[in-house]
Amino acid sequence: MTSSAAIDRSWTTGERGVIDDERRRTVALLLDVANDPRFALRRQELSDLATAVRLGGAQHAGWREVDLVAAFAADTTMRLRPRRRRQLSRILGVLAVAFLVLPVARIWWSFGAALEGYRQVLEAGAAQGRGLLQFWTTAMGGQLAERHLLPAAVASAGTLFLWSVVLFAASWVSARSAARAEAEDADRGAVRLARAMTRATNVINARTVEDPVEGVEVLTEATIELLRAQQATQQSLQLLEDATRRLEDSAGLLLHGTNAVGKALGLHTGALQHQISELTQVRASLERISGLALDEGGE
Repeated sequence: MTSSAAIDRSWTTGERGVIDDERRRTVALLLDVANDPRFALRRQELSDLATAVRLGGAQHAGWREVDLVAAFAADTTMRLRPRRRRQLSRILGVLAVAFLVLPVARIWWSFGAALEGYRQVLEAGAAQGRGLLQFWTTAMGGQLAERHLLPAAVASAGTLFLWSVVLFAASWVSARSAARAEAEDADRGAVRLARAMTRATNVINARTVEDPVEGVEVLTEATIELLRAQQATQQSLQLLEDATRRLEDSAGLLLHGTNAVGKALGLHTGALQHQISELTQVRASLERISGLALDEGGE
């Protein structure tokens, strides 16, 4: 018949084996967190904690009364590297500004060519009473290159302006995407860190019960630790809920931004078509006025 002392020793040995397995898993998790670049800010402290958990015994004394979840909070332990998408967003923003300046330069270039051509026409005495605007619009018999005509210059400038709008939109989308990815990474890191600290706390405060009085103490401490673990779990769930809420907000903002960009492109295209139509009407009016002047001169 097996004695009660043998049963107690068997139970104690089995419990110690479970604790040792949990200790090894916790040490592996702590070392993994310590080697994570996101937690490089406090890598040495995390490594010291992993060593204390691995050695056990007196090494736990300095950590037993420490609230590890609060001591290694995410905002003081984690530091994220900037995403490449943020650099892409900056590059696209610079290109968008450049494409915003190019339309003005394009029209100014054509205007300078038209002004020079008109000066030559005036010197040759072939202006026939026509103004600079008419010369810039019609080139008066091919005396101005087609690419420098006002309609062609306006069309090119409009195309460059549309490219600027597209680049601004792409820069905004890239920036929002980088912010969303960083928020997701921060949430995952915070949950992982909280889980590691909770497991480390449980291992540090775990004991093998061999004395009834000590058993009461261990039971009391275990109840306190369960309450702490529950609080940490609630914090982790809150972090997950906040992350989900931020993801939903980001998706809404992205959809709103896409719609706004589409509307802006439509408005700019309509305005450009309206300007071209007005220029065409002005050209037609100038031609009619020119025809009437020629008719009166013939009479």
